[in-house]
Amino acid sequence: MADSRWSEKRPKRSVEAAELERLRARNAKLEAELKNTRTALDIMGKAHALLEQLSESADEGPPPMPPKKS
Repeated sequence: MADSRWSEKRPKRSVEAAELERLRARNAKLEAELKNTRTALDIMGKAHALLEQLSESADEGPPPMPPKKS
C-alpha cells in the first residue's frame, strides 16, 4: 500500500506553484514596463505639442522689439 502523502500529484502542485509564481513576477514586471512606456508616451506627446506651438509662433514672425531707452 502506497503512502498517499507522497503520490505523484504532490510534486506537480509544486511545479504548478513555481510556474504560477514565475508568471506573476513576469506579469508584475510587464505591468511596470507598460506604466513606464505610457508615461514616456505622455511626455513625448506633451513635448510634441510644445514644439508645435513654438514652431507656429516662430512662423508668425519675430516678436516686436521693445523701444530703446535713451
